[in-house]
Amino acid sequence: MGTSLEAMGHDGQNITIERRSAEGHTDRYLVLTHEMVGLKVDVLVILGAPSFVLAAHQATRTIPIVMAGLSVDPVGLGVAHSFASPGATCPGQLSSLDRSWAESGSSCSRKSPASC
Repeated sequence: MGTSLEAMGHDGQNITIERRSAEGHTDRYLVLTHEMVGLKVDVLVILGAPSFVLAAHQATRTIPIVMAGLSVDPVGLGVAHSFASPGATCPGQLSSLDRSWAESGSSCSRKSPASC
């Protein structure tokens, strides 16, 4: 993880990454996202199934959700208003992600020092 952050010009200070994995159990999606919401994270990065994104969208309307590595239409999924103006809840989508970072969990978040 540090290498990727360093490559982006971040020194690794003032950032905490929380990882959670449903370990293939789709019934854990909502529980995991509620857990992350309870941690008062600044952003959720969702890896895995579109149903995990839907669970995150159900768990929060205030924390931004970034879909990573999913080839799914966020508008069609119902988590974004449009591509031009997705709204606050699901403002981004990543088509690729450093797999060494991504493989360690299905849900990730970053929180600021004020939230730690």
